[in-house]
Amino acid sequence: MFAVGTNCRRISFRNYIYFASFLEMTEDEFIALVNQNIKNQTVDLVILLGLISLLAGLKAAAPDDDEEAIVRNQYKFLLKATDKLTDELMYFYKPTTPIDLIGGKGGIFPSIGLLNNYKKFFTNFLSENYGIITDNEEMQDDAKPIKYLMKSFPISSQAAGYLPMFYPELAKDLDIKVQSTYGIR
Repeated sequence: MFAVGTNCRRISFRNYIYFASFLEMTEDEFIALVNQNIKNQTVDLVILLGLISLLAGLKAAAPDDDEEAIVRNQYKFLLKATDKLTDELMYFYKPTTPIDLIGGKGGIFPSIGLLNNYKKFFTNFLSENYGIITDNEEMQDDAKPIKYLMKSFPISSQAAGYLPMFYPELAKDLDIKVQSTYGIR
């Protein structure tokens, strides 16, 4: 409940949730609290604008296509990390965030993405084994069960994201690519 005194000198909030305690605050304390919140909001926005300009600068300084694979992968990783941090800070400022969370990877139930990785692992495993049995080299090369096995477990799924930065040839063999944007969009 919110009560304001007749001369606006005291503002009181009744807190019914925590043992019906009574919080008393003077007008000066309230104004100081509002000013502190405005300062914090300004700092957040300055950091956010700095990250957005860093993201724009990174996109403008993209490496050429003739660069080495490790340089391109490191650039994509840096771009992805900056994009992820910007998305984390934009969470409270962007009105479409709840829709992005529901409509993103896995939707309402993130475990569906994990089940999808298990399904892909199983189908790729069966395809590779069928290719071995029928002596079909193309089918063996197209199946990537190790990729989906790595994505099915917490630590190895994170390691799969770093693989193209440090071992680009192995990542190419496993068909693991670095995305330049964060995954919830």
